[in-house]
Amino acid sequence: MLDLQEKRAILSSWASDACAVESMPGLRQPPGADQPLSIDQIMDALRQLDAAVGQSSSQPSPCARSA
Repeated sequence: MLDLQEKRAILSSWASDACAVESMPGLRQPPGADQPLSIDQIMDALRQLDAAVGQSSSQPSPCARSA
């Protein structure tokens, strides 16, 4: 079983642009996933993990872009 930090690392990598679905910027297709996931689903899972370890959920998104 994965620990919280390992889960967080996996979710963070899924949230990255490397998993973006072409022409659908709000979706990610993680390796091995049957269907694309919304970035919101991935970020919600990250927030849940952060809450479980007492970290702040106000951390910047791993996909944050500068204007």
